[in-house]
Amino acid sequence: LKTDGPKSTISPMLEFIKKYPDSIYTSSAYFGVAEFHFTSPSNYAEAKKYFDLVLKNYPNSPRAPRSVVRLYDIALNVDKDPTAAEEYKKILLNNYASSEEAITFSKTP
Repeated sequence: LKTDGPKSTISPMLEFIKKYPDSIYTSSAYFGVAEFHFTSPSNYAEAKKYFDLVLKNYPNSPRAPRSVVRLYDIALNVDKDPTAAEEYKKILLNNYASSEEAITFSKTP
């Protein structure tokens, strides 16, 4: 499968968001854009922007807990900001305590 790089992956998701801003899948589309920026190739500033958007605008989305984990990872490992990372950890454990991410996170030393 040949693609034209990031644009061919991100553009359809952004187009979906523009066409269907109130869809139940909009938070997943934003999350998809964030994940793409997080992984291939990494553009952490853009990833952070979209993960933060999911967290702030769609706090009840099933994608919100994973967004918090990604924001924690970026704060700790990219921004080298342990204080911000700790804040994301608190958000995860306080606001999403029953999520798989929080349960896994609380088991890690």
